[in-house]
Amino acid sequence: MKDYWHPFYQNCFYHIYNRSNNKETIFLNEDNYTFFLGRWDKYFASFFDTYTYALIPNHFHFLIKVKSVDELFLKAVGRLKTVASRKFRDGAIPLDEFIEDQVKNFCLSYAKAFNEQNGRKGSVFQKRFKRVQIKAEHHLQYMVVYHHHNPIHHKITKEYPEWRFTSYKAILSRMPTRLCRQEVLALFHPSDEKEALKLFNQAHAQFKVQKKMENLIFGD
Repeated sequence: MKDYWHPFYQNCFYHIYNRSNNKETIFLNEDNYTFFLGRWDKYFASFFDTYTYALIPNHFHFLIKVKSVDELFLKAVGRLKTVASRKFRDGAIPLDEFIEDQVKNFCLSYAKAFNEQNGRKGSVFQKRFKRVQIKAEHHLQYMVVYHHHNPIHHKITKEYPEWRFTSYKAILSRMPTRLCRQEVLALFHPSDEKEALKLFNQAHAQFKVQKKMENLIFGD
């Protein structure tokens, strides 16, 4: 049985994802997507390096690397007013428990705002978010493309650039971004950005063709 709840360790990569309760739509408009990403930045900019993401109407995916637990990390922990942050600073709980609590607080923060906006009550996300540690470089490359292909897989769009709420366009752009753009491209070529962009685009094109063939053979 696959383990969906790997412990968090510093300097390690993870695929973090969760879906809505009862498959409900949790992003109803552009403001919801923008607010969600803003919340993500608020809760995790000091603790995660975010590589890629995909927001779908009823779920989300992130590829992240946990930052080193250094002075800046601990200073950011110190600014929080949660029980878990205090216990982590005191050495009473491990990093894994602190980050799990931070993700839960992030999800609750979005859920509270979403419920208030839409006059609803109850849980928005499934109770336990999933996180899988990513170790191999080829698996990191796969996750980058997998995230960007998610809207195509769910038949929201047919082309990568058409869905605004993934990291795809930000990786290709030279505009400022909080994403680890250079680090993502380095997964495809470590020293030549032009070649990295070429391989990045090739990987996405090949993945799309592969999934289309699989759908033809095995069905959706």
